[in-house]
Order: sequence, then structure tokens, then C-alpha cells
Amino acid sequence: GYYDLSPLNADGNRLLATAVPGGIGHPNGKGLARVGYFNLSQDVKFHDIGQTDTWCSQMGCRLRWFPDPTGAHVAYNIMLDGRHCTVIQDLKNATDKLYLPMALYDISRDGKFGLSLNFARLGWLRPGYGYAVGGDPRDDELCPETEGIWHVDIPTGKSTLIVGLPELLEIKPSPSMAGAYHYINHIALNPSGTRFLFFHIWVHDASSEWACRLFTANIDGSNLYLLEDKDQASHYAWRNDEILSVFILEGGGVGHYYQYTDRQNRKELMSKHLPNFDGHQSFSPAGNWLLTDSYPDRYFEQSLLLFSEDGKKRVLGRYRPEGSYFDDLRCDLHPRWDYTGDSVIFDSAHNGGRAMYQIFIR
Repeated sequence: GYYDLSPLNADGNRLLATAVPGGIGHPNGKGLARVGYFNLSQDVKFHDIGQTDTWCSQMGCRLRWFPDPTGAHVAYNIMLDGRHCTVIQDLKNATDKLYLPMALYDISRDGKFGLSLNFARLGWLRPGYGYAVGGDPRDDELCPETEGIWHVDIPTGKSTLIVGLPELLEIKPSPSMAGAYHYINHIALNPSGTRFLFFHIWVHDASSEWACRLFTANIDGSNLYLLEDKDQASHYAWRNDEILSVFILEGGGVGHYYQYTDRQNRKELMSKHLPNFDGHQSFSPAGNWLLTDSYPDRYFEQSLLLFSEDGKKRVLGRYRPEGSYFDDLRCDLHPRWDYTGDSVIFDSAHNGGRAMYQIFIR
């Protein structure tokens, strides 16, 4: 899973997981992945609930706990009749399923709507993040008129294009956009679900260097705001409805964590105590710790790190992946909090294969 979705339920006793065929290789050559959960308070065995062929090495199938009072529903992306879709499923009743006509990237905390993009185009232009099977990547079009970000009403399944790719090209266009392929990645709703951020990315071919801009918008696509277009944004996290953290790459693989205020021309260095290397950051439920990780260093070790606002640093662990986990097949730690802030879930290949680990913070 990706670092923006916690696989633990609110009670901390069920852990969602995707079990994929073993060995290193691309998803399009591996077939179906099993979807299920571990019951941590009982037998700690994998309980299958379904399967999917729309999964990728970096973000899985966007498997998550669906927000509802019972706490018994999950959502994940599947392929149905050749299209990328989302299924919302009751764990207690395997036949109780709701199918949505598009694959969702993010879902509001009240469960009323989701946001979608073209995962086939994403998989073609950014291998490891989209889906290699099914869908239409529109690989003969540089900037498809009917592509962008879709709002999906969950009760009815009604889908509406709210941000179109051509619309983005009209906002402070760069000469480098000409003749490039354009796509969307990394959609993230703010906590209350009133606005969302996303990356507008363009490349001149599927293997070339990419450029991106960071936008925010209302949930109907209105009030588009170009938050960052001078420096290259990497990873991100909403702190609250108005403040977000973004790591900015500044060349040579280094950069800094910055704090942005939505809809304001305000960008501040977060802290001199934070590292100058890229990581997947998120704030603890109480907001007093920033959790992040690192890519392999010169010793090929990945670090799991905590930072407080007053400069305290805790190294939770260092892990050296075994095997050929490189490029889009790499196994980032992708750390994510549980709902209490008492533990962290992360991925690692330090034992010779991809697996999830839970580390408790004392």
C-alpha cells in the first residue's frame, strides 16, 4: 500500500493486505492479487475477501477501510468488463458489494464521494503507480480532452469530470509542455473533504524526465489554485484543512520540507531539523510528530524516522532490502500511522521479499 492509507482499522485489530504472486516482476506478468486482512487479535492468518488484477508495485489496489459506522466495509480497485472500477465490500457478508464505475484514488472521510483519474494512462506514463492491464491509456493523445480528475458520487455512482487536462494547460503554461504527454497523479483530499491537492505532470515520452506542478481545488473543481510551479514537488501531507507539507526536490537528489498555506502565496521552510533527503511524510494523529522515511543511502539502508516540532529526532529503524528491488519495482518503506499514533505500519524487503511490519512507539 501507499503511505497515505492506513491498513489498520480503528480498533487496531484488523490489518488490510494485498497478497501478490511471489518473486520480482511486473504486475502485468503476475496476474491476480489476493485481497484480504489479518486478524491481529486472533489467529493472525490471512483472510481472503476478493481478488484483483488492477494493482501496482507502489500503491497496490488502493485498498482501504471504507468510512462507515459499522467499520466492516472495505474499498479497493478492480477490473470489471474491461474497465477500472471500485468495489465497496462488507467483510461480514461477501455478497454485499457496491460497484462504482471508476477506480477511485481517494475517498472522503464521510464516504459520500471519491475522486478518480485514468489509472491506465498513469500506468503507461508512470510505471509502478497505475495499472498495466485494462482501461484506455490514450497513448495516441498528448492531452486528451476527456481526461483529468473525476468526482464520483458513491451512493449513485454518478461520475463528473471536474478538472480537465486542457484546462490546466491554460494556467501559466510552460514552453516545456508543448509536445508533451500530460497526466494526473497523487490526489489527496484535505481532512474535511472540502478541497484536494493533485499533481499535473508532463513528459515527452514514457521514459523521459518528468516535470510537475502542484494544484489545489474545491471538490467540484472550482477555485483552482497553482500552489507550486517553480520547484519540483515530490511527497505531500495535509496537516489540516489549510496547511500542507511538501518535500521539494532542489537538485542532486536533495531538497527540503516546506509548509504551504492553501490559496496563499506562502511557502516556509518547515524546520532546520528535518532531513534534506526525500521521504514519505505524514503527521501523527495528535499532530506533534512528523513521520518519514528515506530512500536507500550509500549503504543501501532505508531509515524510518520521527521528528518533533521542537527538534527531537527518533530513528525507529534502518532496513536494507534484499533482492533486486529497484526502479518502479522498488520497495519503499511507505510508513503510515495507526489511528491512535501508538504504532506505525511500513513495507520492507529486508527479509528477502515484500512484507508489512508493525512497529510500536513507546
